[in-house]
Amino acid sequence: MRTLRRWQYMLSNKIAKLTAYKKKSASTVAAPVINNTRLYTKILTTLKNERSPLSIKFDQHPDTFISMILDIDTNHQFFIIDEINSTAGHELACLGEPFIVTARDNGIVFFFQSKVIDYGTIDGISFYRLLFPQHIEHLQRRECPRMIVPPEINMTADFLIPRHGLIRAQIADISLTGLRLCFPRNVKSIFDNFIKIEHCRIVTPFMPAQEFSLDIKDCRYEMNNQRTVVGCQFSNLDNVGLKFLSSLANHLQPARGFTTRL
Repeated sequence: MRTLRRWQYMLSNKIAKLTAYKKKSASTVAAPVINNTRLYTKILTTLKNERSPLSIKFDQHPDTFISMILDIDTNHQFFIIDEINSTAGHELACLGEPFIVTARDNGIVFFFQSKVIDYGTIDGISFYRLLFPQHIEHLQRRECPRMIVPPEINMTADFLIPRHGLIRAQIADISLTGLRLCFPRNVKSIFDNFIKIEHCRIVTPFMPAQEFSLDIKDCRYEMNNQRTVVGCQFSNLDNVGLKFLSSLANHLQPARGFTTRL
């Protein structure tokens, strides 16, 4: 409890200093033209108040870094985030490299593109200033039904299995959390000894193929249909994968796409 109170005190003191800093430097920031500013402010404020972790992913770096929102300036449309927990991530941020921010609140996944416009240090701890996002996209699990892939759309999953080589399966349906693969024969014995597919390429006619990791949750042979059905769940889904599924949903269900641009 004493450690928690000390951390809260340090955070409040840090925010107070940041407030003074942003008042001093706000005049140097050119605010962009942004639609739905009030809604974006509400989203960022909620993430700040809930101390929601921000996942930060740079295009040229394989790792995902963590931060959080410390303060928001609605008048000048920028916000301040805490020090990124990695030397590599900190250096990329200071160079102004663009990145994707992902955050979650009440089952909703928010993501947007951003970059650091300037940074500073208080008591040996760095912070970064970011402009408000031009747009925020979200994925809401309650709005992500299983999307049936029509037979006329050739959508496949390609992956390698030891001693069996390249396996290609038709995708019967797909959602934000997983997909269902179908084989027109009995291949259940192949999957009995596997619980994970590390590199699975989803191939669609709509966009370039995208690779995912899958956890195998169910495998059964349907005698009546003479097919094997394998249920899989996405594993370690990152920002690139979320955006791919977002675009895919818009193609499969244009009237009920599960991604909304706010």
